[in-house]
Amino acid sequence: MRDEDELRVGMEAMFAYRAALDRAIDTTEVPIADFANTLMLVDTDALRKDPFLIPDAIMRRFSRRRFKVRRDIDAAELAALSYIEPWFRKQAIDSGYGVMTFPLSLSEPNERGRRQLTHTEKQIRDALRFWTYVLLPEIEKHLPILTEKDRRSLSIQPDQEVTIYDFLAGAAPNFAALSRRSAAGRKNQGDTGDPDDRCKHAELVTYTDALIDEGRKIRVRFPGEQNSRYGVSAREKAAEITKSFERSYGSPRHPDLRHLAFGRVGVIEQLAKASRIAETAMSEQRALTAVFEENMDRVEDVGVHHIVQNPNDHGKRDLAAASRVQRAQFHPTYVQSPNLEDQDRLTPADLAVIALLCDIDPYTICAQHMFLAEDIATIRDLGRALRGEPVCEPSRLRENITEMAALRRRLNAAKLSPENDIAQVAEISVVVPEMLLLGR
Repeated sequence: MRDEDELRVGMEAMFAYRAALDRAIDTTEVPIADFANTLMLVDTDALRKDPFLIPDAIMRRFSRRRFKVRRDIDAAELAALSYIEPWFRKQAIDSGYGVMTFPLSLSEPNERGRRQLTHTEKQIRDALRFWTYVLLPEIEKHLPILTEKDRRSLSIQPDQEVTIYDFLAGAAPNFAALSRRSAAGRKNQGDTGDPDDRCKHAELVTYTDALIDEGRKIRVRFPGEQNSRYGVSAREKAAEITKSFERSYGSPRHPDLRHLAFGRVGVIEQLAKASRIAETAMSEQRALTAVFEENMDRVEDVGVHHIVQNPNDHGKRDLAAASRVQRAQFHPTYVQSPNLEDQDRLTPADLAVIALLCDIDPYTICAQHMFLAEDIATIRDLGRALRGEPVCEPSRLRENITEMAALRRRLNAAKLSPENDIAQVAEISVVVPEMLLLGR
């Protein structure tokens, strides 16, 4: 059972969120994760053994959460908590503490007729179009220096000449999946007019061509420049950034430039994954909003959580309605359990890329990693600053970015991989702007 503090804070968060939506001129700018309730469970036995059990970075972020509850409990009490997810229980048992954020559902009007793209979907799709157009020629330059190990990882034969479509098929599975789903990818069964294309990566060819045609029209302002670039001018900027890497390595064919190619195609893959998940999440959200509204009328006076926690006190219809409301609020595509396959789940690094390049709140399509909302907001502000757009607190942004850069340096000095959530965001804050916008 949840304790009274958890229920009280949860209700406060919901009321504050609804009030913020009512006041907002643009509801897309209401930071949904800021209103989500965060629960920290701490194993009292583990804490007694190790007073420094919880890292400072975690405690700082938890203390700055607006809606939060900390529960210090023993192992038996932890085992009795029926409402927490198995992965959260395992985290608390293994580490001695666990942090979970309970998401709030961002509902959109349930309008009739053909569904239009949401702001989130459009921003992600435009970023995918632009960076596909800009980066593919630069990625293609470094394909000849792929190693035999690279080829094996991409399922490319040793004696086969590598094309950009071979590379995309192996290194960007979400991008390839989009090509199979899109009308452009299926156009004429993927026939481009070249007989060779039909038998190999035909859908990728026609889909990529369509993205490139759309992406060349999109404008993006690069750091330190007064005017935005598009078309050939944007590609010329990308070529300049590529040359800066080649100069830093001392040769345009230096083997380590492979990492630049993989990093750039990785960004395209992250945008493709986000685009696919956003489309599914928003489509589900619309249908489930109708379910939410219909069933909420029945259970709102009593409360969904009260009905679920006290099933013996309510009839079957009320239980069914409460269950439908919960499903509408936390549908799997939005919640994205850590148990999902990687292609269906956005990582902290994915969210950071979306915030940086798309200038949106990624928590409108993903309920995971809301504990990192402050870090993701910093990355979003960084993207705005790099594009010459105003940010609310420039001094705070500089301070946060400096902290992230220092974290990354410490990881590199210790030769550690940035595997934990906070470190993933710190890595993106440095690497992606360098690869795409700044150069070396």
